[in-house]
Amino acid sequence: MLSKPKIKNSKQEFLKALKEQFKIEKQSRDKYRSLIKKIDDKKIVDKVKIIIKAEIRHMKIVDDMIYITNGYKIPLKEKNKKVGKNILFNKIDSANSLLLISDVEKYIHDIINIFNYLKDFNLVYVSFNKISKFAKKILKEHNFNIKKITFINCIGMSDGNDINVNPADLTELAIQINTLMKKKNTCILVDTISAFTVFHNNQMISSFVGGINDKARITDTKIIWVAFGDKEEEVLNKMLLQICDEKIGH
Repeated sequence: MLSKPKIKNSKQEFLKALKEQFKIEKQSRDKYRSLIKKIDDKKIVDKVKIIIKAEIRHMKIVDDMIYITNGYKIPLKEKNKKVGKNILFNKIDSANSLLLISDVEKYIHDIINIFNYLKDFNLVYVSFNKISKFAKKILKEHNFNIKKITFINCIGMSDGNDINVNPADLTELAIQINTLMKKKNTCILVDTISAFTVFHNNQMISSFVGGINDKARITDTKIIWVAFGDKEEEVLNKMLLQICDEKIGH
């Protein structure tokens, strides 16, 4: 009979494997970014850009897993004393659909601050860029009752009572979001619309966002689309700015 192998310091071995995976994903991203500068064919360039975005998404997921394994706590940035006058919030009250343009390094702080500001709403977190367990860990660390938050998980790694949706299925995602909009005083935050580009082209994403925004106005729901301000996302962000009520962030 074969005996079970002894696993020494399994946490450290797991962290080592995660860090190695992160390194591989980062190297792949950098190689594709270098390659794209040498390509003249626009169709090929567009395909390589999709691969780069996929690598960035993989890096983010692995990075989240490293945080979970290490038990890190993300500090909440100091709140503005006049939160109602804060540049992040001054347009939220009067708008139904908002585009939050942020940075990879700070967007999670923006999400926490927005949820604090809208804590009396029925909050919905659509996770397209972050594993659900990590999102819940962060929110719990900042005193949110995650049992009162509805999670739509589009990562493919289910956790608890999440609503799980295939990231390639925009129709099913629209059905789930539209159903949740029936409840009064609801705010839906999508983390992130930038990650949609791994599975969908800009026109499909724009049509999807436009349809959801129209429904939000009819039901008086707030929906916040989080987007990265990277150069690679400029075209999509400009399209989304045309169909959202307000832009917040930078």
